[in-house]
Amino acid sequence: MNQYEDNSLPIIIVITQNYDDNITDTMKKLIQEEFKTLDRDIKIVPVVAKEYVQIKKNKENIIEKEGIDDLIKISFEKSQKSIYPAFMKSIKEKIIQAFEIKTEEKKNNLKKELHENVDKILNEINENDNFDKSISKL
Repeated sequence: MNQYEDNSLPIIIVITQNYDDNITDTMKKLIQEEFKTLDRDIKIVPVVAKEYVQIKKNKENIIEKEGIDDLIKISFEKSQKSIYPAFMKSIKEKIIQAFEIKTEEKKNNLKKELHENVDKILNEINENDNFDKSISKL
């Protein structure tokens, strides 16, 4: 059984090694273009997981880590929106199933009691009893 509604699981694309804003923007546009046919909410998160030292012509350029907090926040928000409805759907199905089982048990118990009561009444009726009284006992 599919636990999640169609298109409800989040798609989060992480651009790692996000060292160059121009390259990142180009990548984001390419990814958005590639996935635009999907009717889905796709989040693209640029990330630099740890500080990176870029050396060019003996000059150091330090690229600080960024995006991890955004990735965590978006991941929790998106997963909460998809998992909560699936959880509620699962709980609802289990409650319905338990109710059906209990209802069937009660129905079977009532049938058994009815059968026992009818047998008891029929056993108490004898040939000498008035026909109308015997029917009224039932």
